[in-house]
Amino acid sequence: MAASLVGGAEATITLNTQFGTAFDSSGQPVPAGTLYALVIDTNLSDTFAGGFGLQESLGKPGADAVFTPGQTISLGGNLSGDTIFYLGAFDGAAEGITAETIQLTVGVNGVATIRNFAIYWFPGATLSSANSATIGTQVGGMHAFSELGTGLESMTIPSDGSLVNIGAATLAGGGTTPPSRFTAVDLVPEPSTAFLGILGVFGLLRRRR
Repeated sequence: MAASLVGGAEATITLNTQFGTAFDSSGQPVPAGTLYALVIDTNLSDTFAGGFGLQESLGKPGADAVFTPGQTISLGGNLSGDTIFYLGAFDGAAEGITAETIQLTVGVNGVATIRNFAIYWFPGATLSSANSATIGTQVGGMHAFSELGTGLESMTIPSDGSLVNIGAATLAGGGTTPPSRFTAVDLVPEPSTAFLGILGVFGLLRRRR
């Protein structure tokens, strides 16, 4: 993924994305059309939605703290102090994820300079609207982390018009990023939802008797 900033009253950002293959929680490549979201670090905490920080891959406890199965996410929406500034769909799979070239404007949907951003993908979900989408039961996420040799450069929107190369691939794809960082996790339903599900099972059992 490459990003450039053109100066001016309404600065324009261009993102050209290229990541290695993303997988669902069972280790299968996600198909073309899979929903993804770009999220910017609005509150400057260096920690993204769900405790997804600069030094961490997406963890199940963090994912469950922010995302729930069937949740609707919206362009410009808030995620634990961060902002969804783009919703899109991958146009490739297996050979590597290639998203479309994205034109953004500073100040719109939380886009700001010198801010880190992350990518989330949602296996099983597709983009039905440019402004909102419903996720499934899985989520994967990735952000740049500072150790050298990881194969993922800084995902930071620049302020001086310089190019920032963004991309990552596993060893199989010619990169050095651990495959686990490309693998989604299963979301656990909220306790209330799970409890209602259990009640439903008991109801079916009683009805059968």
